[in-house]
Amino acid sequence: MFQPQYAGQLILDEVAVRLRPLLARSDFVKFCDQRNLRISAELMQRFEELRLFAPIIRITRPPGDPRILYLDGHPTAADFAAGWVVDCSAPDAEYPVPPIDDHLTMPFYSEFQVWALEQVLRETTMTFTLDEVAGSSDVVDWSDRFRGLRSRALEHAERLRSNIELTAVPILCQLISNRYLPHALSNQRTYQVGGVSLFGGWMAFNSGSWDWHDYCDKWDPTERVACFALDEQSLERAHWRMVSAMYRCDPLWRWRNLIQFVNQRKRDELRGDALRAELYRQCAEMLRFLYRDLYRTDLGPPEDVLHGMPCRIPEPAVLDDPRERLQFVANQYDLNPQPTAVLFVEGQSEVVFTQAIFDGLFGLHHGVSGVEVVNLHGVGNATGGKRFDRYNAIFRLVDYLLEHQTLVFLVLDNEGRATRLKQDAATKPSVFGNRQRAIAPDRIHLWDQTFELDNFEDEELARAMTIVAGERVQFAAEEIQEVRSHWPGASLSECFERRADQALTKPELARVLAELIIQSPTRSDGTERPIVEFLRRVRREASRNPLPVTQDIWRQNQEFLDAEGTTESAS
Repeated sequence: MFQPQYAGQLILDEVAVRLRPLLARSDFVKFCDQRNLRISAELMQRFEELRLFAPIIRITRPPGDPRILYLDGHPTAADFAAGWVVDCSAPDAEYPVPPIDDHLTMPFYSEFQVWALEQVLRETTMTFTLDEVAGSSDVVDWSDRFRGLRSRALEHAERLRSNIELTAVPILCQLISNRYLPHALSNQRTYQVGGVSLFGGWMAFNSGSWDWHDYCDKWDPTERVACFALDEQSLERAHWRMVSAMYRCDPLWRWRNLIQFVNQRKRDELRGDALRAELYRQCAEMLRFLYRDLYRTDLGPPEDVLHGMPCRIPEPAVLDDPRERLQFVANQYDLNPQPTAVLFVEGQSEVVFTQAIFDGLFGLHHGVSGVEVVNLHGVGNATGGKRFDRYNAIFRLVDYLLEHQTLVFLVLDNEGRATRLKQDAATKPSVFGNRQRAIAPDRIHLWDQTFELDNFEDEELARAMTIVAGERVQFAAEEIQEVRSHWPGASLSECFERRADQALTKPELARVLAELIIQSPTRSDGTERPIVEFLRRVRREASRNPLPVTQDIWRQNQEFLDAEGTTESAS
């Protein structure tokens, strides 16, 4: 790899600043400070004088001439030839460095030069602690020590000046930023395009009509090969150096497989070393995409390049699908909001009842246990209303949920074709091929009569209906017994409407019945009510169904989900 002689001019001619404008010195100092890289304008001036670290370009205005460098994609050779714009990027560039207080000149830097500046600071900064000489009776020959330091500094400076990558790699990143930065800033699923515009000051350009997609269509990555004499080894080495720099400073390295899915707006809110590591990640990603376009090989995400990764989760097999990869990563951090169990109930009454039991009896919201309660709005929606349906709708739905590691339970009244649905579950095959059945029959619970009649005594139902009626009508246990003995020809709703002269609000009845259980959680014979026992099972199995973090664990879990009476998954 080598650096083009007129790289600064090349950047300006291509307006390769639409997504990452060059920064004036004061802005660059602030940019570095935000990334925990301590630098001053004075030190940068000294580095430039020593040719250790230089800006990309420098603009110098004649006295009394407020001219602005306008960039519109046309050649800027005349501006450089006139001498008021200087290309400082070449390693052998020879130009006088103006005094730091000269307000008629301004150096401009690329954000990606932070990487090079960090290398220079590391090579030119030495620490000295007093404990080296404290307590010693020997007289320290400071002159000799400083001669040694000076000799070492000269060696380091020469090595830095001869390291072509320190200048070439940041300039390459700046040149390809218009093309690849949107990919580097993506959350692995979406990316935003559209350049920024800059008016006034020292330079100006307008990106209002710039079409990134059109720019991509015309992009020729081989031009960069010619400019920088790139080959596979040099480009891969540049990518590796950025990843290594990211690894060295990133306090969030072990969380990077999750952070890559966070939108860039939130990533920009990182601070210090983490924000600097984010900049290096962007550089690595841009070089990765350039490498892929040139050589049809993916170097892989920065997080996977170094062998220091604690484990490959998720596996390389899912890298092509960012949605699936995000699922496994979110599962690893226990951040996936996907329910671990779905409880399908017949109507809103059961929804109200279930929520009340979880809150009042179990002491937590059902969502804490990973349970989602879904209202089917009637048995007909579960069993199918047409002859040709054959329950396919509900079977395909629960089959899909189980394929995605979510347990499914159904609680239905014994009416319509609910009994047939439970029977057919024993032989209904899964369409995905990972399990034999769409759902195990024991996860479909049918009441002998109805939810209310199976779980509450006649006296309890009479008292609850009296409360719902506002105490205006006193229901007796004998009336409930009459309904029970004539079911399904009779119902609680008909009894209530006949006596109270108003429709029964079943969700309100469910709320009152839940309160009865919460206040007295056992039945009169000392055993737990069937609905509470079933909900405890749902809660228990949901809590023992952590979502998988690898495909292998997912396959093992499918075997558990295919069995009746599942109590624990492989995760």
